[in-house]
Amino acid sequence: MKRALMLLLAAMFVAAASLSAQGPSLNGYLRHQLGATVSDAEIVRNAVTAEVELGYRGTDVDLLLNPYFEIASGAGPEVGLREAYLDYYTEFVDLRVGKQIIIWGKADGLAITDIVSPKDLTNFLIPDFRELRTGVIAASAKAYIGPAVVELIYIPVFTPSVLPAPDSIWYTSLETPIEPTVNPAPDVGSSLDDGEFYARLRLHTSALDFDLAFGYYWTNEPSPTITKEFASPGVLSALTVTPEHYRQWLAGGALSSSVGPFIVRGESGFFTPKRFLTTEMTDADGYVEKEYLQSLAGADTAVAGIDLSAQIMHQYVFDHEDALRQDEHSWTATFRARKSFLREQLVFDAFSYVGFNAPDALVKVGVTWAPADALSFRVEGNLFFGDEGQFGAYAGNDLVVISTRYSY
Repeated sequence: MKRALMLLLAAMFVAAASLSAQGPSLNGYLRHQLGATVSDAEIVRNAVTAEVELGYRGTDVDLLLNPYFEIASGAGPEVGLREAYLDYYTEFVDLRVGKQIIIWGKADGLAITDIVSPKDLTNFLIPDFRELRTGVIAASAKAYIGPAVVELIYIPVFTPSVLPAPDSIWYTSLETPIEPTVNPAPDVGSSLDDGEFYARLRLHTSALDFDLAFGYYWTNEPSPTITKEFASPGVLSALTVTPEHYRQWLAGGALSSSVGPFIVRGESGFFTPKRFLTTEMTDADGYVEKEYLQSLAGADTAVAGIDLSAQIMHQYVFDHEDALRQDEHSWTATFRARKSFLREQLVFDAFSYVGFNAPDALVKVGVTWAPADALSFRVEGNLFFGDEGQFGAYAGNDLVVISTRYSY
């Protein structure tokens, strides 16, 4: 089905480009990245990436083709499409068909209602936020009604997030009392009923930008189902772990507004059901389904020429049980700072995640030098703190990444 959709899209590209294109555009970049651990100087990334954005603009049709090519040490050449879609415009409705990256919500570096596009977590959260998202084959429509925009999205083919390989430093395994048998994740169906459905109402005025979002979708990351066998009551003899994608509902919203020198942001999402792992040995499948709520507040401003941003996110699990591995209340904060010099030729930036439950943190600090418009060099440090938690699990993976990039 994926192949048929991509062939159909390619035919649409050829037809539209020959009929209505008024002007092509071409841009992209060539980049080399070298990443090494701080503790033992192990090279964990050595890759050359080329990316191209080829576009055509017509009177009522736009096209975008965004292929990439990467050669990395320890892996074969990779060729793919980040995005490839066709836009068709009418007076009141815009249509988009093809592989596309869809970004929702107001959060920076955190995802609440931003659930449509899966993520490439091969290198955890180290890459640029833009490269963390992957495209989905979808049909989307936006209807414009005064200051409001109604957006509908249908995804016929499920695309999961890309997870780290077992031999990666970013791979983490489930802690179990005995060595488990791990099964591959079952495939999600491809019938019409197996599609994903999203809707969003956006109201944009000079004073407020407000979203209401809804979704019925498959979870991008699988959740493990754990089957237990007992040699005798209370004596565990075998474990089988099967990662599964499952259906989930979302109802949420986001807003942003200017308040004096601040841009304030808020976002919230109610999810049901969510599978939370349990330590209860008698549980048949290793998880309990609960509802949960995620909420975020943030603010952006500038002080003495330094761009600053801060966010705090809270997660609450309804009807919490002591046996759950997830805390009833979870708190995560982010902080960002950016300062430029020499008319943006030299930029210092820092971004940090802080988890309060473990506690743990990830701090990303970098400097970018652009001696010419098309050429830039960047050095970035990624430091992990804590002994457990989402970031503490990677203690010892402190990383330095050096990038050289040529854009055109």
